[in-house]
Amino acid sequence: GAGPGRPAACMLSLGPAEQKACSFFVLILVGYVLRPKLNDKKMLAGVRGLVLNGLLPAVIFGGLLSVKLSVNALSFPLLNAAHIAVHLLVGSLVGRLVLPGASLERVNARSTLAFLSSSFAPGLSAFVFIKEFAPSGMAMGALMDLASKAYLLIACPALMRRAFGDAAAKKKGAKPVPPGSLFATLWRELCEPLNFGIVAGLAASALGLKHADLGPVGGAIQLLEAAQTPVLFVLIGLTVSLEGDAPVVCGAATLLRSALSMACAYGAVQFLQLEGETALALVIMFQSACSVVCFAQLEKVANTLTAAGRDGEVVCALPLALDLVGYSFPLAIALNASAGLLRERYIELMPSCALALVAAAGALTLAAGGSGGKEEKAKAS
Repeated sequence: GAGPGRPAACMLSLGPAEQKACSFFVLILVGYVLRPKLNDKKMLAGVRGLVLNGLLPAVIFGGLLSVKLSVNALSFPLLNAAHIAVHLLVGSLVGRLVLPGASLERVNARSTLAFLSSSFAPGLSAFVFIKEFAPSGMAMGALMDLASKAYLLIACPALMRRAFGDAAAKKKGAKPVPPGSLFATLWRELCEPLNFGIVAGLAASALGLKHADLGPVGGAIQLLEAAQTPVLFVLIGLTVSLEGDAPVVCGAATLLRSALSMACAYGAVQFLQLEGETALALVIMFQSACSVVCFAQLEKVANTLTAAGRDGEVVCALPLALDLVGYSFPLAIALNASAGLLRERYIELMPSCALALVAAAGALTLAAGGSGGKEEKAKAS
């Protein structure tokens, strides 16, 4: 029986990964409960700015300190790069299903959906489960994450500028973005907190520095890293939309995204003949949630467009991007917790689970009666 030294035995029976996953849901719930008290747009913008400009750069800096590349270790990053490319292409097709319409606003929203669908956040939604259920796969997961970092920090911003810059330029009366000097452009980009975190992290990694080598600065950076998770999940609870088209569009999109991740992971496991913890770690990595770093890069592009006289938030569909992040985390956490608990049985069931997620996405869209298309027609009329 439960004695004085054994309170809440049912909670203590949970493993570290399950407890941490449950804590994420609790944090989202806390944010949702606080909505009536923290509903001021300026206040929410301040919290979002703290995450993107203060906490996230610290997380990126810390993550880059452990980056080590070798020619022999490139196979798993290349595998994940292919996975990202597939999601980017399929995400564009999914956008046409859940966001129909030919207006410029819808075209931009589909681009946003594709970018978010092809982004992954293993730090918050995968590594905790790999550490608990497949610890020998941590090194492989870290190598796979190199492809995600390269995509989010280098390729994705360039693709976003091309997509939304070209789209905004088509708008009548749009002001051209002043070119400026190369030095001024580089300095402006370096002064962005996200970019500074990237450059500083790469420089520190090249010098072989760790947090402990940086003294009080390293300690402060670690504190900022630790603060990012609770603040981010509370922010998701404060801002994720449960009204209008958001549950249908984001729900269907995240279900289809997870189904594609399952199909890719199962195919990779079978083709490479992976077994045990290596196979499980790959599955968990592929099922990561959408990345808040991708949202941060998108907001940078939006800010540039706003400075040029355009409505960057509308052009880049920022509310949709944040909703996609918010909807993807609970599903990723649930799937990865299930993968860790069921292990080999989960991998065997993945084809059936993927089909079930596709069916669920279709049922959700049909139950809503094509609300996305109806809203588009209403705006057109």
